Amino acid sequence: MDKQLFYIEYGCGCGQNCMIIQAKSQEAAIDYAYEKAVEDYESYEGLHGIPSREDVAEEHEIEDSASDEVEEIYIEERESWLDYCAEPYDAENTDHSSAIEDGVWEI
Repeated sequence: MDKQLFYIEYGCGCGQNCMIIQAKSQEAAIDYAYEKAVEDYESYEGLHGIPSREDVAEEHEIEDSASDEVEEIYIEERESWLDYCAEPYDAENTDHSSAIEDGVWEI
C-alpha cells in the first residue's frame, strides 16, 4: 500500500502544533499525532498547570509517585489534556498548504 499525505494537529493546551506526514493509513497518522501530543504533554509537565506524576501523588496524598495507582490517575489526567487529529492532506486548505512549507515527515 502506498503512503498518503496527512495533516496532523496535536497539543496539550499549551499551543497547537501541526505538520504534514506521510503514512500508510489515517489510523497510523492518528496514532502518530497521539504520540506527538504525549511528547508535547511530557515536555510541559509541572508547568502551566500540567500535572506530573509527583503532582498527582501529592494531590491524592499517595506517598509513592511510582505506584500503579498514581500511574493510572496520571494517565487519565494526561488524556484529558491531549488534543490531536489527522486528516487527509488537502492542497486547497490554507492550513494544510502553509504546514507543508515545513516539509513532509515520513513515519
